[in-house]
Amino acid sequence: FTGASSLKKVPLLNMSSVVSAQNMFEDCKSLEEVPEFDFSSATNVAYLFNNCTSLKYVSNLNLVKANSLSYVFANDNNLISIGEIDGSSVTNVRNMFSGSTRSHFTVFGGIKDLGKSYSTTLAANNANCTLDLSKCTALTEQSLINVLTKLYDIATKGCNIQSCILGSSNLNKLTSEAGVQALADARAKGWTIS
Repeated sequence: FTGASSLKKVPLLNMSSVVSAQNMFEDCKSLEEVPEFDFSSATNVAYLFNNCTSLKYVSNLNLVKANSLSYVFANDNNLISIGEIDGSSVTNVRNMFSGSTRSHFTVFGGIKDLGKSYSTTLAANNANCTLDLSKCTALTEQSLINVLTKLYDIATKGCNIQSCILGSSNLNKLTSEAGVQALADARAKGWTIS
């Protein structure tokens, strides 16, 4: 599908045996919606939706074996909603949301168990392990809570502290009791939240 610039919607395909989905939908500039795919065998999904500039909706993604989410949603500036992503095997989230500000992206289910596969020998605040959502300035408080509560307890695992960058506008949204608690819990689990 790479570079299929006129593709607007992806049919529901059986992706359960796909081992590498790297660049699969990259540069599909007309793609607007992605169904709930089972990428349960894929170990690499880097650049999966990179430069899909019309992409708005992504359902839950079963990425249970994926180790890299690098540049998955880079330059996807019209995103509105992403479901939950299984991040239990992920070791690289570098530049996952790089590009310009996403002023429409409000709903995010979070990355379940992000940090579970982080090595205990990695240096603190390793760039590959840093989840940067600072350009996703329209996320709701509930979406931010989803992100924070689904981070893995890397402190108990014995990892060095790692970073989740929300940015000041997102941090200022965490005002409810649940938001304040999610922030405190994420920090207690070994994450620098800034």
